[in-house]
Amino acid sequence: MDACQAVDVELDKVQAKFEVAQKSTTASVEEILAFLENVKSELQASVTAEGDGAAISSTMSLLLKQAAKNAKETATKMSVAHRDIHPIISKLGKAIDRGFTSEFNVINCPESLTGKEQKEKVAEAIVEHLFRQGLLDVAQKLAEEAKMQMDETKAQPFVELNAVLQNLAEHDVGPALKWVTCRREELEARHSSLEYKLHKMQFIELLKRQPVDHHAILAYARVFQNYRSPERAKDIQRLMGSLVFLKRGIDNSPYKDLLSAELWVDVSETFMKDACALLGLSMESPLNVCLKIGCKAIPVLLNIKSMMLQQQVGEIWNSAKTELPVEIEVAPDYLYHSRFTCPILRQQATEKNPPMRLNCGHVISKDALTRLGPSTNRLVVSRSPKIKCPYCPSEQNPTDAKRIFL
Repeated sequence: MDACQAVDVELDKVQAKFEVAQKSTTASVEEILAFLENVKSELQASVTAEGDGAAISSTMSLLLKQAAKNAKETATKMSVAHRDIHPIISKLGKAIDRGFTSEFNVINCPESLTGKEQKEKVAEAIVEHLFRQGLLDVAQKLAEEAKMQMDETKAQPFVELNAVLQNLAEHDVGPALKWVTCRREELEARHSSLEYKLHKMQFIELLKRQPVDHHAILAYARVFQNYRSPERAKDIQRLMGSLVFLKRGIDNSPYKDLLSAELWVDVSETFMKDACALLGLSMESPLNVCLKIGCKAIPVLLNIKSMMLQQQVGEIWNSAKTELPVEIEVAPDYLYHSRFTCPILRQQATEKNPPMRLNCGHVISKDALTRLGPSTNRLVVSRSPKIKCPYCPSEQNPTDAKRIFL
């Protein structure tokens, strides 16, 4: 973000300099053109009056010399103004080079994409993303070129979802309500509020499109009798209260927030969330999630890699195959797995160092459990000495510890 702001500052300077140079250059060019047109007119008038063979008068000769001088001065002025812009453009380029890295090979991990299985997973993620975007022809072409065996039935739900989302973008809830009706039991099992939100948006559209037809609005208002609940009571009261301001207009009433475009964004997100849940998919495309987290992680990884190379400890990067050398903070929405950090060693658990539950109920990492004994060899002996829990007085045999799977 800081790099983007630095580039924005330099870009503003370049634009400001260009605008000043353009105004100055345009005025100078227009001035010299007007002067030359005036000289041309006077020269033509002189030739017409004295004939084609007449010599140019001394006055006209001076005018021509002055015109040439002014044109040369204008060209020099434009050249100087153009030259003054170069240093600012150079600073902009340096700001881009300083803030952004075009070479990412230093943090690349080629072996992660070398196997057949890995390549198929990448292609599958791209195809699913294209399905979500409604680009079915492109997805099918990619699957064909990647020699993937694509199930045609997987594409059909995305066709329907994209059609519904397109209608919601046009403020048409009809297809979405039809979709909800066919899956009402499944949605009710998930305690979904989608159907209520769709009826709410339809009611608001009636307020906007048919403010004169009170009977149609009141008839549709009876739909909300099926959605009476304590958490929706206040919202329904506001919808009914907006009827008082039909003549004046909802946009000129205390209920003008009902016309906010954010409500349509919310109902679209709710539809996508519920639809993906019923299909067993994440709400957001996995490819899109990877790109977002990657864009956040790359600057951090580039910095840590640069520091490792400067400290001549770059081999640590290559040795840590199962985890990153530094923790990447991401939004809570992108945390999909439970994590355990050992309270003793302050290390995050991995496959090789899993969390272990002691008989007393306290949990520590496997490495911490190993270090509690005087010797690692005693852990495999049937009669190993007991260890004391670091958090309570209880003792137990290390081999009685149970691995926890998160």
